[in-house]
Amino acid sequence: MVEKYPDYERGQLLKMYDDLEEDDRKILDDFLLSCKTSANENKVGDIKRSIIQFRDITGEKLGNVSLNGLRNWLILLNQSKREDWGKHDLKVHVKRFLKHQYPDWVTRFNNLKELRVSTPSLNRNHIVTG
Repeated sequence: MVEKYPDYERGQLLKMYDDLEEDDRKILDDFLLSCKTSANENKVGDIKRSIIQFRDITGEKLGNVSLNGLRNWLILLNQSKREDWGKHDLKVHVKRFLKHQYPDWVTRFNNLKELRVSTPSLNRNHIVTG
């Protein structure tokens, strides 16, 4: 487990995907196939990068994620300097992955109560006028 949320360089996450162990890659590919039924290729790429980040930061295999690993990842994410919308997207993607991968997600991850996702509010800094 890392001590702070890393800043990944362009292409680094795709390299990490290539270095994943066979079982992690199979789990991720199966999840991404499921995502393709409702998301376009760009969104599926975002989801892929999110799950690779989650795997990298927790240090846990995708088939053996623990509640503690999830909590530690959330702490690092919430303390990071990422924009709120970026944190929101990462949480949504990880939550979707956990629900897909673990049929017992309700009991295993305490109903994902700690992974609550709220829609970031807009303010005048987000509004573009022309």
